[in-house]
Amino acid sequence: MPELVVPDCHVPALCVHHPFKKPHGNSHLRRHAATQTDNALLRGVRALGERAAAELEERLCALSRITLSPSRIGDIVRAALVLNRLWK
Repeated sequence: MPELVVPDCHVPALCVHHPFKKPHGNSHLRRHAATQTDNALLRGVRALGERAAAELEERLCALSRITLSPSRIGDIVRAALVLNRLWK
């Protein structure tokens, strides 16, 4: 699987993976089975990341409508984090 490595970075976790596409104009060609598997795994990881980002955006939007003192908002955020851990 190809990787774009961050310059001067030797940590494999910081590498960016990207899916392979079919060549243009060659609709009759199939990708290799390993490439298809890699693409499926990347789609699954991307879906999890997009879902997490959407949930975070939704929660921040809900918190932006609250007009309470900062200490009270902290209590609400702590309760939301507890509920979030129970939910997952």
